[in-house]
Amino acid sequence: MQGKLGDDAQELLIDVNTETFNRIVAVCAPLAGTDEEKAAKPRAVQDASEKYIKTSFRVMKTSLRSMEVWKALAEIGNRASVSDANAGVGALPAHSGVMGVYLNVKINAGDVEDKKWMRDILSRAQSIQGQDMALERQSMEILNTRLTYCDPRS
Repeated sequence: MQGKLGDDAQELLIDVNTETFNRIVAVCAPLAGTDEEKAAKPRAVQDASEKYIKTSFRVMKTSLRSMEVWKALAEIGNRASVSDANAGVGALPAHSGVMGVYLNVKINAGDVEDKKWMRDILSRAQSIQGQDMALERQSMEILNTRLTYCDPRS
């Protein structure tokens, strides 16, 4: 299962993703430098945007793998804790990770000059987003089936 190592890896990817986004912000800032620096700015923006999208895509794929783990926990986890420690609450941040990054990739897609590469990334990102939505729905259906109210008086 995912465990501490998987959590650490996901946190590291999120930190790298944030760092790559901060590079976009930095290179997009107004530049009061030499003519050479000004001429290099469009390429720097492209490079930063592409790196950010690649890193975001890795976060998206990692979050999707996490969703697969949480779905398995919904199926086989301890019924008494499946809603909080296992699949219920754990799946929500993973789902948010996929959805948030999917939207970030779409937002930044227009800044990339290599339209063929970007169409490929968007197509794969849309596929991951669809898989994530299906896993989220399946996990919730499993949880709702497994978590039936038990009246202690009966």
